[in-house]
Amino acid sequence: MIDYPTSLLRRILLAPALVAGAAVAAQAAPAVTRVYGVVASYGDKRANPRGPATLAKILRSVHAFYDQGSGGRHEFVAKVHPQVLALAQPRPDGSCRLPDPGVLSAALRDAGIDLATYDALALVVPASRDGCKGGVQTAFVHRDASGRARRVPLAVSWSLTDRFVAHEILHTHGLGHAKALVCRGASLGADCTPREYGNVWDLMGNGSFQMLSAPLRTLMGWAVPVLHASGRASYTLGAPTRPGGLPTAVQVPLAFTGNDLVTVTQPLQLWIEYRPPIGFDKRMASPSLVNFATGAMVNITGAWQGRVGRAVRTVACPVASPCLVDTTPETGSFKDAGLAPGRTWTEPFTGIQVTVRSSGEETLEVNVALP
Repeated sequence: MIDYPTSLLRRILLAPALVAGAAVAAQAAPAVTRVYGVVASYGDKRANPRGPATLAKILRSVHAFYDQGSGGRHEFVAKVHPQVLALAQPRPDGSCRLPDPGVLSAALRDAGIDLATYDALALVVPASRDGCKGGVQTAFVHRDASGRARRVPLAVSWSLTDRFVAHEILHTHGLGHAKALVCRGASLGADCTPREYGNVWDLMGNGSFQMLSAPLRTLMGWAVPVLHASGRASYTLGAPTRPGGLPTAVQVPLAFTGNDLVTVTQPLQLWIEYRPPIGFDKRMASPSLVNFATGAMVNITGAWQGRVGRAVRTVACPVASPCLVDTTPETGSFKDAGLAPGRTWTEPFTGIQVTVRSSGEETLEVNVALP
């Protein structure tokens, strides 16, 4: 349900090059994303008069999220239409149906809304007749008052919920969903299945309004991971919500092309980070998530095919949709998927060892050793 702009697809495909150029990008002028917010209602649905004020409050939180995640290097600018936009149609039949593009474009035009200087439209609209939860990111063709047509990225939420609105806006940057990698009794292997939305400790998963994981922060230009390509080294990582001048992730390419059961189709990389309960990650303070609050979160990106009996299973974890790795697969739960202090996790494909030496309120000491 995600419609990626061509320029952003190109950026995703070139993700490894992004890391090499990230230091240069970090010194560039701050990025700016401009979004126009609209609360709309159908002709057969009573409008919420407080909707625009609520959306404005949500978009102020999105501004704070961009500022915190990027360390002030990415500015989010939003304007909200002060009245509920009346759409001249009843709610669409079915579920998860969008308003008619022509009706939406006409309503924007009649309200004098000019989208020419905005990167996307954030639209909050009642669900269609059979309902829908969450939102969707797509695009529509808008014809302005002068008759010029423009394809506008559209972030739709079917409720005035902050995490849904923010999630769909971030899709307009080319981000996919944050997944979890479910393997049978192992962290990695041939018999693995990416669970869509599975990383519920990432805004792009099925979680709360909290920080993005390291691969997605890198795509956004918010993080410059340390690249560990050989040998053994120790790193001090800062929290993504309060880095303190420290790197917030270690990126580890895996020198693994496959074996009798696994064929690698896209290069594999590990992403190691620290997610203490600070700022937008305050949810990490939950007692049930102690391994994340005090240890390391590990994601994997890349793709492989695994042979399970006669079946061939494709596992895809692109940089835009990374997969959370369970470093404690023996428990069968992702609540303790993080790597706790004092523990060592051995990556199954290559034998790389990751050891969390210690953690503090804002920093993590981690050792990475290549065999």
